[in-house]
Amino acid sequence: MIEKETLTPLDGLINALIAQQHPKPDKNLAAHIRYEKLETFYRKKAYADNTYRSYKSDLQDFIRWAGIDLPFPTSVTLIKHYIMDRADTLAPTTLNHRIAALSFIHRYMDVDDPTKDSKLRDILSGIRKDRLDDDWESAQAPALTVRQIKKLINSIDDDVSGLRDRTLILVGLVCAFRQSELSQLKIEWLEKTDDQGYVYRVKRSKTDQDASKRRYKVIPYGEGKMCPVKAIDDLILAMGVKKGALFRGLSKADNFLKNAMSHTTVNRIIKKRIEKSGFIAEKDSEKRIAKINSYSCHSLRASFITILRAMGVADSKIMRQTHHTNINILEMYDRHDMQFKHSPASDLTQVLAND
Repeated sequence: MIEKETLTPLDGLINALIAQQHPKPDKNLAAHIRYEKLETFYRKKAYADNTYRSYKSDLQDFIRWAGIDLPFPTSVTLIKHYIMDRADTLAPTTLNHRIAALSFIHRYMDVDDPTKDSKLRDILSGIRKDRLDDDWESAQAPALTVRQIKKLINSIDDDVSGLRDRTLILVGLVCAFRQSELSQLKIEWLEKTDDQGYVYRVKRSKTDQDASKRRYKVIPYGEGKMCPVKAIDDLILAMGVKKGALFRGLSKADNFLKNAMSHTTVNRIIKKRIEKSGFIAEKDSEKRIAKINSYSCHSLRASFITILRAMGVADSKIMRQTHHTNINILEMYDRHDMQFKHSPASDLTQVLAND
């Protein structure tokens, strides 16, 4: 007998927002009912479903800590105590996510937002600086080198799952997609040009939720198994469809499913393929597993930026594909060994050596 899932008060509040089917209300409804439903409809549209799910996870941690089924609206004091209790166990970036979720739920309930309190913000800043004093660093998804990418792609078999996974990795790398963008990519969004490859017009993104800018990503031709265009063509042919999700799950019989893969499935595929490629040579099994698990879809985006910056490609050119709006963000992707190439100290020591 399957036990019925127990729904908490928070589930009822959040599930109303992340319902998969939330149709736009009929125009024939009575005015006061229609406006109420329209408000719900448009407020749901303001955020991506993944954002709601992330907020729900963050809020559940606060609820467990508070020991109250639905402690909202809550007080500034309670939030202060929460972040101070969590300061030693959660990264400062995670604490910021928790605060964003708490801000969201209060705004959704149309009550005063306690997270705007200036003393609360000072505490958050102090926690971050304290952790920095303890040599804390923000975790980054590791980037792949050119050699590792080639070994990864060449290690993937040519069966159905291999075709899908190779295409997924190549497209994710070349387009520098965020994980939600990659998993939700649709065939009809790709426009083929015979001599250059595919062009994808970005519908919405993290930095352009309103789709107010015309932004594109290009997928150019490559060589052999490294060609993302041929991989896409072969995958579409294997699926036998002309529209819908480009990256789909597979049944046990290796038949393509209808729905798009989730971003968690994408991350799982990347970890699995990295493990099978064998380029992680760590002998200690625990350390090896930890290294494999550190890779994610964001590793493909990080690889795109890291490799091109190391080659000396202009940041403005990289940003045409990544769609970053702040050029300083790209510096976060620099690795230690890249510092010598871009440092004027290296130029000076070279001149001194030549003299």
